[in-house]
Amino acid sequence: METTRRFWLTVGTIAVTGTLATTLQSTFLFAIPVGLGGWLVAHQLMFTLQVRSIYSESSHRTTIEPNPVLVDDSVAFTTTVEHPTLSEGAGSLKLSSVPGLVFDTTPVTSLSEGSDVVTLTATATPTVAGTYTLPAPTLTFNGSAGLFADSITIGDAETIAARSRVPRDIHVGEGGDRVGIAIGDHDATQGSAGFEPGELQEYTPGDPANRIDWRATARLQEPYIRDFEAETSRQTRLIIDNRGTMQAGQRGETKLDYVRDISLWLLEYANSVSDPVAATIVHDEDAWTSGHPTAVDHGYQRIRHRLQDLQPEKGSLQHSTAWSMTASMAQERKADLTGGDSFETTLTPYFADAAAYYQRVSEAPLFEITRREAAETDGGAWMAVITDDRHREELLETMQAVATENTRVAAFVLPSVLFSSAGLTDVSAAYEEYLEFEEFRQQLAATPYVTAYEVGPRDKLETVIQANKPRREDPQ
Repeated sequence: METTRRFWLTVGTIAVTGTLATTLQSTFLFAIPVGLGGWLVAHQLMFTLQVRSIYSESSHRTTIEPNPVLVDDSVAFTTTVEHPTLSEGAGSLKLSSVPGLVFDTTPVTSLSEGSDVVTLTATATPTVAGTYTLPAPTLTFNGSAGLFADSITIGDAETIAARSRVPRDIHVGEGGDRVGIAIGDHDATQGSAGFEPGELQEYTPGDPANRIDWRATARLQEPYIRDFEAETSRQTRLIIDNRGTMQAGQRGETKLDYVRDISLWLLEYANSVSDPVAATIVHDEDAWTSGHPTAVDHGYQRIRHRLQDLQPEKGSLQHSTAWSMTASMAQERKADLTGGDSFETTLTPYFADAAAYYQRVSEAPLFEITRREAAETDGGAWMAVITDDRHREELLETMQAVATENTRVAAFVLPSVLFSSAGLTDVSAAYEEYLEFEEFRQQLAATPYVTAYEVGPRDKLETVIQANKPRREDPQ
């Protein structure tokens, strides 16, 4: 509770008249400060009860439309508070500001004289994707006598979800042809739900009859049993590139918008087959990781929220310095080699090459982090690397380093030619760039245990290909 200027004027009047009554020894004058004091205490009590009643008994409702909202679109807030004693005072209803939400006007409205209802309407625009918590509106109420004021919160905090814009028509394919791919389908080498046949063994008395393999028994003319090994769910590891080049493209259709959508698609597939999932988001200087693969609902939800809120900004975990340390160690070993004998002379160029190589990959976070994640798999893993073609050598080395029979890798690569902010001003030149990209994609796909897909806006890709269709059909 706060006191107003009128309150202190009243207190001053009480002090002056009390002093004067004491000086003049006037009983009549004593009645004035006593009466004013009683009146002041009575109004304080009435105001306190009134505020408590408004806080606990007022009806209130808040609407937020739309929710969720797309970034850079407007969201409207309407808050209404109703109580019989609102008409007995003055004041205002106000919303607090929230970082990232830009209000069109100051979200405040005054209490109307004689009205038991106050309504606040405001419009704001989220500037970045994420979840915003809008504090409960604050009602500032002044008593009818103007002696006291108080501020109380009405209702509860509200949550607003701002989502990034989703690309319109996503193409996933090979060589300009859209492919129907069963993302991450299990196969015999990578594990699937159910049981996998094990080795045959001769039947011995006491073995369970339900383990007899009747086909093998009929073929071999002797009873055989087969052990079945329970298969485990296959790990899915998402490596998502969010370096500076992902900002390229037009609003709502940047590379990052496509990366986000493909990543969510892969996550939902893994969720549908209950595969454990881990996600790592690579930035220019650091990375965010979800930790060990998880197949629980809140684990999927945590990754989903992180992907939905993905913005062109740095993560939170510094990437490993192991590569630069290895380079340093190689340099030290090289310094120890004096070349005094033929053996040391033979070793010297190997340490020199190793130092240069590791120094180079230490500046390539996608390589470093993907290799680290692959090293942490327990076998039967499927990795999806979602990136663009701006770091081709690094991406090719990444595929060659991590793809194995037990760790299959799918590369989802965005051709930069389809994400020019100026659009396709020269279709012929764009086609030549696309041919270079396609040659690179085929090189990726030729790597053992690697599949490579192109990802981008379908309409732009069709424009590039259709405009040069005669050249494709008749190279002469």
